[in-house]
Amino acid sequence: MADRIKGITVEIGGDTTGLSKALSGVNKEIRSTQSQLKDVNKPFFDLYFCIFLFFRRL
Repeated sequence: MADRIKGITVEIGGDTTGLSKALSGVNKEIRSTQSQLKDVNKPFFDLYFCIFLFFRRL
């Protein structure tokens, strides 16, 4: 990632095709990241639940 913004392009017009495509790509990446985080969190939750049940029996 760049350390600073080197320039900004502003496009004025009614065509939002480029923006729609860019946002679509961003949304796909977000869904993918959320899915990966769920896959990472599930084992931790299972471990937490097992520890909870273990100490509950003591």
